[in-house]
Formats: sequence, structure tokens, C-alpha cells
Amino acid sequence: MDLERNVVLGELTIKDVTHPVELKVMAVREYLDEVGAKMLRCRAIGTVNRRTFGVAEDASRSEGLARFIAEIQEGLDEFIEDDVEISVHVVARAN
Repeated sequence: MDLERNVVLGELTIKDVTHPVELKVMAVREYLDEVGAKMLRCRAIGTVNRRTFGVAEDASRSEGLARFIAEIQEGLDEFIEDDVEISVHVVARAN
């Protein structure tokens, strides 16, 4: 995490497809949990292109109920933006 720039750099995997992502850190909070362990809570947001990760169904490759669902999703594709915002919440405990 690069707190000077307030970003988290990493890789995101969706549907077995991995790409680098950069998320803007929106909140960082340190605290002690109920047993006194040091904890860190972080929230980061960013935008990814869903098609880059293969998040678009191809109804012709599906059968039965899966094909029906894929056909519905294909119909919705024109209403769903390719770029979608993601939000990551992380809680970590110090050793």
C-alpha cells in the first residue's frame, strides 16, 4: 500500500482472468480488538472494465437454465456499463 499516494496496487482475478488494478484508499483505521490485538481496517475503491475479465455471457455456449440466464444477461448488456466500480474492504491483524 502506497499511503503517500493513497493507493493499493495489486492483481484482481475474476472468472480465472487476472489483471493489475489500482485502488484509491478511502479510509484507514487502526484499533485494538477485544483481546488487545492491533487491527487495521481499510476501504479502497476503483474502476475495472468487466469485459476485460470476461464478464459477459455468450448464450450460444450454454445449455438449459444456464443458457436462459445467459440470454437474459446478453439482453441486459446494453444497460450495464463496461466500466464498473469496485469496493474492497480489508481487515488485518498484526502478528
